[in-house]
Formats: sequence, structure tokens, C-alpha cells
Amino acid sequence: MTDMPAAGVLPPGGYGKKMKKVAYIYNSRHSVELKSFLAQEPPGVETTLIELNDLFSHIKKFVFGCFRRFDRVVLVSYDLATQPMLFFLVCLVLWLAGGKAYLTDLQGRWERVSFCSLLFKYLPAFLRELVLVPYFIRQAKKDLAGINGDCAPAAQNRIARLPGGTKIAYLRTDHWFGISAGGSVAHTAGVAGGFLGLGCRLFFISTDRLPWLAETGMPVYLVKPDGVVRSLPELPELAYNRRLIKAGREILAQERPGLLYQRYSLNNYAGLYLAMECNLPFVLEYNGSFPWMARHWGRPLWFAKTAAAVESRVCRLSDLVVVVSAPMKEELARRGVEEDRILVNPNGVDPGRYSPLVDGSGVRGRYGLAGKTVVGFTGTFGKWHGADKLAEAAALLLSRPEGRERLRFLFIGDGPLLPEVKAAVSSFAENCIFTGMVPQEEGPRHLAACDVLVAPHLPNPDGTPFFGSPTKLFEYMAMGKGIVASRLGQMGEILAERRTALLVEPGNAAALAEGIWRLAADRCLRLALGENARREALAKYTWEKHAGRILAALRDRGRFSVTQ
Repeated sequence: MTDMPAAGVLPPGGYGKKMKKVAYIYNSRHSVELKSFLAQEPPGVETTLIELNDLFSHIKKFVFGCFRRFDRVVLVSYDLATQPMLFFLVCLVLWLAGGKAYLTDLQGRWERVSFCSLLFKYLPAFLRELVLVPYFIRQAKKDLAGINGDCAPAAQNRIARLPGGTKIAYLRTDHWFGISAGGSVAHTAGVAGGFLGLGCRLFFISTDRLPWLAETGMPVYLVKPDGVVRSLPELPELAYNRRLIKAGREILAQERPGLLYQRYSLNNYAGLYLAMECNLPFVLEYNGSFPWMARHWGRPLWFAKTAAAVESRVCRLSDLVVVVSAPMKEELARRGVEEDRILVNPNGVDPGRYSPLVDGSGVRGRYGLAGKTVVGFTGTFGKWHGADKLAEAAALLLSRPEGRERLRFLFIGDGPLLPEVKAAVSSFAENCIFTGMVPQEEGPRHLAACDVLVAPHLPNPDGTPFFGSPTKLFEYMAMGKGIVASRLGQMGEILAERRTALLVEPGNAAALAEGIWRLAADRCLRLALGENARREALAKYTWEKHAGRILAALRDRGRFSVTQ
């Protein structure tokens, strides 16, 4: 959870006179922090909450139906200095506001905006960025052309200095800010913990603070975007490359790592550039194609061709590309990446953190779950997570008297589909608990409060193979709980029917409901499946084993001298 200054919940001098209709525009990741703002509203104020994803998904509704509807509109950002699409958001805030309009963030900044500030501050900045688009694209092409495998130091000369206690530079370049939980957090923390467990030393270079790594004591070098480019989508990521290259040179010279590891992010080639320039072996963690994910799970990229070109170039020239599933390897091979450079390495879990020994009684007590069979789901409510199908299954089960009496559904997390999921079970509000986003460290206790855990993932909308390796799957397994999961992709390969889980047809709410009820009614089966699943996780899917496979792949490919 983000620490927010108490003074930051009101603008300097307050809001002034009481207003009847107020709207807050916010990101679902910060719904907990939003409560601090709402608590300042006087009684009788009609408050409307507009989630950012919902705003852009239903833009016509807001443009044509909400002109000057609210007496006050407040945009709550994590950090205004890095807020993407800021020009468009200012336009929308002013469009919706019949009275005062504000921008604020969780760092305590406030700005009152008006049509004058739009005209003389935000519009010129937006026009400047439009003019700079060709420059940034040309710069990226120039940099990528300079990263040429033929003229770069030969792979055999880039020796990974990896004796016991080696130092690894981990680049986290995502332009996602203020994230405290979710699959990306679990994966980043897990990989780092895996390397630490093997005796390696790590330091991070990151776009944002990483409070969830504080307990590890790993150094984190913060290289934030400069905020000059923030109105057009995808341009901040391109512009960030030169900033990171400049700062990264100094950091790498100071730390002198033996290996550079990067979690690939949209439009980022700085990691590969630095590795080539500093003569370091480069491991790229690739979690899927950004143009594909944007097209099918979000909004198509504005500069999709540039994003695809950067992505392909970086993957082709990396010394090792780590992917979580076989379909990802096949996709990269079709794009020209040499197969012997690609390591299929499923996600993992920390079995000490996620364990049957974790006490979930506090969570059960908080939500009044004593004596009930609790069915749990955790996720960021993306389109592929299947939370909407779980809601359908819950409605089917709760329509039965015995289901309403016995079952409680615990939805852990927040995200784009949350309103849709809540609406689907609105008739059974007493049986469905929505926790909102919980900090990563609270995740195990919430899972421990459950009796049955569900992974209802959905197939890709374009019919291509499901390429995910859900971190929740391995966390569920390590908790030793009964699991109901979609028979889909890697999940159907790792889980064994009636041995480690019950597998159901993806997208079939009735089959999902049947599987949930079967485990809810059979405690012995839940325990047996859970014990087997944890045993499997410990044997194959810990983060230490994940990290070990990366180091082994470097050694086995003969490119590097790797010792431990």
C-alpha cells in the first residue's frame, strides 16, 4: 500500500463551499488510498467514482452524457509527474466539471486546472510532443541499428562472471507506477528471491520505488522518467531509453555486475544497449507481446509497428530469452529468435511464504467467514483471468439454498472487470466479499482463509494458444488447498486431474460451478489434492529452481563460463 501524506487529501485552503455533485477519477490499483479523499467529503455530497479504464472504455458515454455534470471533479493520480495521457485527462476533467477541477496525486501535489491552464500549459506541451514523435522514433531506429549483433562484442567474449556471490543487475523498466500487488510484483520479487537463495547478489534499477523488496535489503537505484513526455501514449517509454542509458552507465560502472537481467517492458531497448556497451551477458525475461496484448486485452497501441520492431530486435539479440511457456517460445521462433537462445521456464513460488502453516483466521474473522466454506480467487481482474466466469458460477451455486448457506466467495484484488463481476453477483452480496487490492505481503493470509482456490482463466480471444503461466497457480499449489482450474495451456499440463486439482472446460460456468461444489462438499478430497499439489510445487516450481534453470541455461548453451 502506498504511504500518502495526510495533508495531501485536501488542496491548500480546502475546497471552499460545499458542492452537491462530485466526481473522482482514479486508478483501481489505488482504490484503498482513494478512501482517504472520500472521507473528507461532507455529508450529503453525491459522489461518483470513475475508474480510468472504465472512463476510456466508455468514452462516448462520458463525452456525450456527462458534459459539465459535476460541481467538482478530482483526478487522483499516483504521481502527476509520470501520469500518462495527461493532456487528454485534463480535457476530460474540464469537460465533466461544471465547477472546480483538480489534479492531485498520492505524493501530496495539488493543481487546480482551468481552460486557461489547458490552453497555455497543457496544449503547448501536447503539441510539442506531437512534433517530437518522428524524432523519438528515429532515435529508437538509430539506437537499434547500433545494437548490431555483428559488430557487438562476440558472445563468447562476454563471459558471465558468476562465481558464488556474484552480482546481478536487475532492470525493472515497466511504466506501471504505485503497484503493490499482482502477478508482475510476485514474479519480480520471486525471481529476485530465487537468485538470492542461490547465493547471488542483486541490485535493481527501477522506474519506481519497490517497497515490497525492502525486507530483502537489495539496493534499488531509482531512475524515474523525467516527465517531459507524458501526453501521448507509448512515447514516454521510448523517450525513457536515452535517460536510462545515461544513468545506467554510471550505475553499472559503480556496481560492476557480472550479468544484466531485464524484465522486458514496452518499447524498452536500453537494457540490451547497456549490456552490449558494457560487454555484459544479457538475459531478457519476456512475458508476451505488448502489441498483441494491447490489441486483444486493452486498446490498440498508437505506434504498434515501432513497438513490434523494438520487441523483435531486443529478443533476437538477447543472449538468453526466458519465457514462461512453450507457446511463447514458438511465437518468438516464428519472429526469428534462435530457438537455442530461448528457455521455457514456468513461474514459481516461495514455499516458505505460501504454506499451509500460514494463519488465515484473522482474515476469516474480519469478513465473518467462520463456519463457512470459502471459495477464493486472487487477481487483477483482467480479461484473461476469468473472474467474470467465476461470478457466473457463483451465481449458479448461490441460487441454491444449500449453496447460500454453506458458501462464501472471497474475491481478492482489483482491476478493470471488477465492476462487471460485482454486478453479476449483486443479488448475493452477503455471500460475496470483495477485498480490493491487498498488499503483496497480505496475499498468503488471504489465501489461507480459503478452502477452495479457483483459477478460471480463459482462452485467447483470437484462438491462439494460451501462453500464460499464472503465478497464482503456483501460490495455490504451495498453500496446499483444493484447486479448481481451467484445463488450459500450461495449467492443464502442470495440474493433474483428481491428483493435484479438478480441471474444467475453460469458459464453462456450469462446469466451474460443479467443480467448486464438488470440492466444497468433500473435505477429504480437498486435503488430498492440496497435499499432492504442494508436493509438486516443492519438487519443481520454487523460485530458486526457476533461477537455477536460468543459470544452468547460460552454462549449457556454452556461451558463458558460469560457476556456482
